[in-house]
Amino acid sequence: MGKLLGILAGVIGLIGLNATAHAQSAHTLPQLSMADACKAVDAALAVQPRVAENIAVVDANGGLICFKHSDHAIHGGVPGSIGKAVASAFFGLPSADLEVKMGAGGWVPLATGKNAPAVPVPTLRGVAAASLPAPIYAQGAIPIIRDGIVDGAIGCGGGTAAQDQVCAEAGAAAISSNRNS
Repeated sequence: MGKLLGILAGVIGLIGLNATAHAQSAHTLPQLSMADACKAVDAALAVQPRVAENIAVVDANGGLICFKHSDHAIHGGVPGSIGKAVASAFFGLPSADLEVKMGAGGWVPLATGKNAPAVPVPTLRGVAAASLPAPIYAQGAIPIIRDGIVDGAIGCGGGTAAQDQVCAEAGAAAISSNRNS
């Protein structure tokens, strides 16, 4: 029994030493600061002041850091902007590229024919992804890449796909080249 306890104590000691060495050498990912996230949001809103947008900045893990909801912006853009940012952060790609890769496509007419009204219908993947914090693969988010590392992403929702994209690009550009944190 004494020998078994000695072996067990030795194993526990090795595990403890290994954990300590690992903790000391562990690489921590850069953290996107609140100041930088808010700077990106403000830049995104400033580029098209007449477009009512929802702007979200998430960290590399998809955690929300900063969010602003413009006056008169549609509430459906809230989960949309966050979901787009999450998708972009997870994959390190603009969400427009992910939209193509996932086969989500744009909105399609419900009915066809000469007099049939074009009723927008979201793709099935978009509907399935609408529950947070699931990624949404639709145009309007850009990863925030600094020093070659994905620090997070900015997602925009509330305008047209092109307007969302312009806002996201402006927000990402405002902080992608510098690192304050």
